[in-house]
Amino acid sequence: MTLQEIKNKFKKICINRYTAILPNGERQWYRRGDLDNWSKEAFDRSEPYFYAEPIDPNNPYGELRLCKPKYRYMLSEKNLLTEDEYQYLFNQDMLEKRLSVARMEDVKKEILQD
Repeated sequence: MTLQEIKNKFKKICINRYTAILPNGERQWYRRGDLDNWSKEAFDRSEPYFYAEPIDPNNPYGELRLCKPKYRYMLSEKNLLTEDEYQYLFNQDMLEKRLSVARMEDVKKEILQD
């Protein structure tokens, strides 16, 4: 199994996206004033989503600000990692080997340049 095949098992999820345009083409309304204003602005620009995050990460229900999309990666239930795949990705010995190989490649490049 290649690293790319393992990477394909993960699903990219946006964690700060808010809907501005509903599937029926209408604007999404929010009870919070800031979200509702940003929804209206995005709707007026024909943007289906807008992105916001808490100003204070310790207060997730406090004041928000507009920002760029933020993503997390989730292993989907259909694509579970096998023990071998997990060991390939997270085994300390394997990580050290990959780092040492990368360092050796850097050293070879430096030697060849001199």
